Amino acid sequence: MAWVLVIITNFFLALSIPFALGKNVPFQETLDELFPKCEQRKENIFLTQEQKDKIEKDTGLSLYSKMALRYHVTCKESTKTVYIDSHIVRTLNETVVVVIDEDNKIENFRISSFMEPSEYIPPQSWIKQVVNKRAFEKMRLNYEIDGLSGATLSTNAVVNASRRVLHLHDVLKKEQVSAKK
Repeated sequence: MAWVLVIITNFFLALSIPFALGKNVPFQETLDELFPKCEQRKENIFLTQEQKDKIEKDTGLSLYSKMALRYHVTCKESTKTVYIDSHIVRTLNETVVVVIDEDNKIENFRISSFMEPSEYIPPQSWIKQVVNKRAFEKMRLNYEIDGLSGATLSTNAVVNASRRVLHLHDVLKKEQVSAKK
């Protein structure tokens, strides 16, 4: 009889694990939520070593890969550029969706997947601090961006992802402009 109790307890513990962790939504679902009924064109970008070096130099951050994922989303008559950035927060992964507007500013920043415990997810009201930022604007935690008590690694991850994406966009945009000349 005791083994039945152990099996039932383990079953309910296994069911509760996803609720103890953060949210985990595929980034495509987040894109569809942000841009319903819009055309989405996916682009895999392979950075050159020079592009990677420039982004790392400008941000002071390491890029995990020379590959980036970008979407061009067209709704009615406007086109947005959307980047998907995945990185480690403390020991587990986070995936964010960052929308860049025509003025090269962050228009929207969403955490799509956060595998650390849910109590460390920064609220959307805090994340709004990175909205309207540009590549070379200062974005330092506890200076231009308010800190969030108890979630230092998570807030650093948001700020660093914002900086990486903005500088990636800047490098790609400048090369696109010079290629047209």
